[in-house]
Amino acid sequence: GIYSTYMLPNNHSDDKIRLEQLCQAIKLVYASIFFKDAKSYINSTSAKIEEEKMAIIIQELVGNEYNGRFYPTFSGVAQSYNFYPVSHQKREDGIVSLAVGLGYSVVGGEKVLRFSPKHPKILPDFSTPESIFENSQNEVYVLNTKNTLIQLLEKEDETLEKINISKIAEDGTLEYIASTYDKNDDMVRDYFSEEGPHLITFAGILKYNLFPLASILKEILEAGQSSIGSPVELEFAVNFDKKGKKPPVFSIIQIRPLVLSQENIEITWDKEEINKPNVLIYSSKALGNGVIDNIRDIVLVKPETFDSSKTLKIAEEVGKINQNLDDSPYILIGPGRWGTQDRWLGVPVFWSDISNVKVMVETALKDFNIKPTQGTHFFQNIISRGIGYINTTLNPNESIIDWTWLKKQRTKHRLNYVKHIHLEKPLKVKLDGRNGQALVTKTL
Repeated sequence: GIYSTYMLPNNHSDDKIRLEQLCQAIKLVYASIFFKDAKSYINSTSAKIEEEKMAIIIQELVGNEYNGRFYPTFSGVAQSYNFYPVSHQKREDGIVSLAVGLGYSVVGGEKVLRFSPKHPKILPDFSTPESIFENSQNEVYVLNTKNTLIQLLEKEDETLEKINISKIAEDGTLEYIASTYDKNDDMVRDYFSEEGPHLITFAGILKYNLFPLASILKEILEAGQSSIGSPVELEFAVNFDKKGKKPPVFSIIQIRPLVLSQENIEITWDKEEINKPNVLIYSSKALGNGVIDNIRDIVLVKPETFDSSKTLKIAEEVGKINQNLDDSPYILIGPGRWGTQDRWLGVPVFWSDISNVKVMVETALKDFNIKPTQGTHFFQNIISRGIGYINTTLNPNESIIDWTWLKKQRTKHRLNYVKHIHLEKPLKVKLDGRNGQALVTKTL
């Protein structure tokens, strides 16, 4: 999220030092309201930082300790509204993002497993051995319980470790959630074996219902939406007993309203409009609702120079151009996921890097085709701020981008990977929140 979160191992032998560490964490959470990222976010709203108020939540972590690391069997985020339904799914069916260990993988936009609680066996990202290898989680976040002298001032995730899935195989936590690749038959077997590569598929839970996760989430999401009166988002964790003598425990971490759109006006356009020469962008995968007609600036990650190993540098260049734009709204266009914690899946920008953005576009390249953002804190902040979000694919029936027109436009600022285009005439952005579509047109 925008403000800091600290996880404490609470393991020092001296209780006074434990208390000091807790007090320091509380102070740092309060201090995070004055961090660059938080200030940029607040400045983009009508709120005033001097009037901002904050409560601190101290919450017990869910999980078990294994050889100096603490983590739940798995955790996730469930939403009662699915922004990108596929196959038999409907938007109202909801969506769940699952990860082994602590939930940083989910809220940070890294590799996780997604499914609908009403259709838990429909996993389009896990349909073939190749797609499972490409999309399954291979790293896990755990709390380091070996170190007692923690330095919280260093960084927010000072107490966390990101380790390979293979390192926790010995903990016995992968029995119901990992599958094994059979090299001889080129198949993924729905059981955990010590031999062969392990792939996180949650087959034991989603296919064979060894733990009724889908039905639990379906019931809680329905109850939450009924009680709150709007779609909801739920953070949860599930912990299996180390010795297998006690039943698994499902824990609700938090539940909150899920913001869908700030406007309810109906936005429509004729199908013929999509094929007109003035169309810059069309997508059948978009968020937001309304019309924006005052954007004259485009910040574009250049496809011809994009390098997935240089995304940290790309984020830095986006921040420089954003700073030069002052309060001018702009469209941000680039490949992969914006705001991801995994720099290999997109551009890891912070809010301070894109504080003036009005519309974000995630594009796909032939050699860099990443699934869209969903279920992350960054993604939810986009929605709550009323920022338009557009995802484009390589399928011409789903989306259009006029790359030729973009290349011809005069560049105001050009960096190694990013360029700033300023237009004499504004673009017109139409966001149809009811059907999840977007249309961006040029003024010719």
